[in-house]
Amino acid sequence: MEDLISASDGASLVGISEETLLEYSTKGFLKTSEIDGQLRFSAAELEVLFGVSDPKSGSKRSESLSKDNSTLRGQIEVLSVEDSADRSPEQRMIKLEADNQRLLDENLHLKEERAWLRERLEKLETRSERDQMLMLSELETIRGLARESRKSSGGFLSRLPWFGRGEKQS
Repeated sequence: MEDLISASDGASLVGISEETLLEYSTKGFLKTSEIDGQLRFSAAELEVLFGVSDPKSGSKRSESLSKDNSTLRGQIEVLSVEDSADRSPEQRMIKLEADNQRLLDENLHLKEERAWLRERLEKLETRSERDQMLMLSELETIRGLARESRKSSGGFLSRLPWFGRGEKQS
């Protein structure tokens, strides 16, 4: 009996969204079985179609591929070697479409991450500018107190309210 897996497990196995996997199923690129009212996919068929070498560790492999650029380059090399194997043109086309969709999904994810990082950077820059303005304001206050303290006999520390000596003692 084949190793049948759920749609969510199949999507994580090959590194695409569950919706994309279901779309391939409805278009007839993947065969499905219904068990207890749920669609099941053949892990072996997903392995062949999407080029995952080990269905047991495919999830970890697909997660690591999206994290490291050099690994992605290696994956492209592996894909080009696999494409030259004994596949019919239809199988190659299906695989290329699946790879294309996976890369589009990954690209979308990276764009969202980039937008989030850009927004976070803008917030940090705004906060930094505000902090700089506050520090300049405090510096000018301290300079003014220092100038004033030189003129009076009370001393510099007697003018600083946060030392508890803001008022002159008689």
